[in-house]
Amino acid sequence: MTDQSDHPENNGLPPGFAQTMIRLGFNPEIVACIQDTQEVLAFNLPESERKSFLIFHDFITNPQPRFITEWRGSPREERWYIALVDGLNGTTRNAYAAVLYHFQRLSALESEVMEKISKRDYASVLGNSAVGIGNTLIWDFEYQAFVFAYRRCLDYLTRGLAAFFKHDFHSFNDLPKSLKNLKPPKVANALAEVHRKHFENFAFVMSAGGKKSVRDKIAHYEWVPAGSINLNRHGFILIGGGEALPFTMEHNTARLTEVLAQRVQMLKACIDEMLTVFVTEARAWEETRAADNQ
Repeated sequence: MTDQSDHPENNGLPPGFAQTMIRLGFNPEIVACIQDTQEVLAFNLPESERKSFLIFHDFITNPQPRFITEWRGSPREERWYIALVDGLNGTTRNAYAAVLYHFQRLSALESEVMEKISKRDYASVLGNSAVGIGNTLIWDFEYQAFVFAYRRCLDYLTRGLAAFFKHDFHSFNDLPKSLKNLKPPKVANALAEVHRKHFENFAFVMSAGGKKSVRDKIAHYEWVPAGSINLNRHGFILIGGGEALPFTMEHNTARLTEVLAQRVQMLKACIDEMLTVFVTEARAWEETRAADNQ
């Protein structure tokens, strides 16, 4: 039997391409290059963060739903299969990974600064005075990247779900309006209900009415810092910034990390419920279709 990879018409690849790639893939030098690169650049979601993505993957593969088979078999509809699968298990998952990455960077920066400052005897020097520390731009860079990753994660999620209905909308802000009157209605209505439960948690990346979100301020209007570091005789404190951290007597705590950890938890809760509800309702719809055609 001839190996199909030797045929020029096989995905447009040259003869012997697959065998060449397999041979190179096991070469020690190539393996070392891959390992070197991934040691520097790879980012893997922890297992606890992947569960809902794995639930979705299991739904579309084990066994493959009939609507997926139909889409893949049609040149006109295959794009919906790609948009659904890549949109949810590719771009949304990667955007969520970016949120976690920037959160971890922000947390590490906060911890490092606090550790360094704790070794200085500034309290006896300051007395009743206080001093603010400027030029913390790296922290701002990471905070703003966190905000943008957060917003695009929600919009990617929306676009991936839209593909199931053979639509191309992408705004999480407008998701319930976009889902209205779409078929199958049980799937659309269930997703709109999940949106209703979680939407208020995302005001910092979704403008409403005349109130601009932190995301829109950064994108279109002004520089939004992570916060302002202040020292007084009681210790280190972070105030203001995009999270509007208030001045309190609670010093020497990782305030930004604490607030953003809650942001991450709320995002994960939304993604998890969106994907699990989608899978549940889409599977029920698929089973109903199968029963109707028997």
